[in-house]
Amino acid sequence: VRVKNCHFKYPGSRFAETTSSGTSNDIVFEDGSEIVLYTSRYAHFASQLTPNGTFDMVAILSRFKTTNQLTLRFLSDISDPIVPPVQTEVVVSKLDLSQNPLENGWTNKTISGSSWEYMPGSAMRIVGAAGGNDSWLISPSINATNYDNLTLSFTHRSLNGVGYRQVYYSTTYTGGDIDESEWHSLNISNFPTTFTAYNAILTDELLASSNLRFAFRYYDNINSTWLLSAFKVSTIIEQ
Repeated sequence: VRVKNCHFKYPGSRFAETTSSGTSNDIVFEDGSEIVLYTSRYAHFASQLTPNGTFDMVAILSRFKTTNQLTLRFLSDISDPIVPPVQTEVVVSKLDLSQNPLENGWTNKTISGSSWEYMPGSAMRIVGAAGGNDSWLISPSINATNYDNLTLSFTHRSLNGVGYRQVYYSTTYTGGDIDESEWHSLNISNFPTTFTAYNAILTDELLASSNLRFAFRYYDNINSTWLLSAFKVSTIIEQ
């Protein structure tokens, strides 16, 4: 199909992250409606950044379960401007799985039940125990005031039921016991059974914080599993 006068909802992000089987990015049409653009991590242009601006595009239209989606064959199927300005990704904070994050700035606060654990080189994981669990995996503090824009991205997977799990942010937490009034939900509603990437542009409120943290809260009373295989806060600098 040929679509005209569209643009990427999240320009400047990679077409696909190498840590997941594929990455979805939304294409926004002239009337404001949207459709998913799915890109495999094996695509030859997967590591390139999605362009800014409006363009026409030729793509394959398909349906996965209940979701309509487009698949791009070649970058040349995107009309000018297909080459964005020279861009450099600056990673402000990331989950480094080459070493134990819990020994490198990340914190596990277990109120009850199971705790988050390190799977070397693979993921952070929590496996719930019957009878109740409340465990928070908290990122290091991030000074967001030096940046005009930041994007949060993470890749996660949920097995054997979703229970209650959520991603929070705080601009006031400095350590110690959890006070839920300091934490605000990002309202993540999708907890897929396969590793899936999530992306969100941070609001001006969060960019004004010199003490921004994110937390992954597992709150469940059954034996289910949640895994986090990638996390980063980054920005794109144009040159």
